[in-house]
Amino acid sequence: MKKFSFPAAAVRRYLRLGVPMVTAVILAWSLVMLLPDASSTTGALNGNAWLAGYLRGRDTGASQYDF
Repeated sequence: MKKFSFPAAAVRRYLRLGVPMVTAVILAWSLVMLLPDASSTTGALNGNAWLAGYLRGRDTGASQYDF
């Protein structure tokens, strides 16, 4: 097994853990921006009152963008 110095190991660990985390956050943000009313639509289709009312009346920030 190859030995790395502490700074090199820290950078490798940061990249190994940070890249998937940033990718997941960007994917989640993209979905919220592209489908801002997906939870209420799904709740209405399934008859789930809680999901249909989730985030209703709250500004998620997605409404300011026009796609």
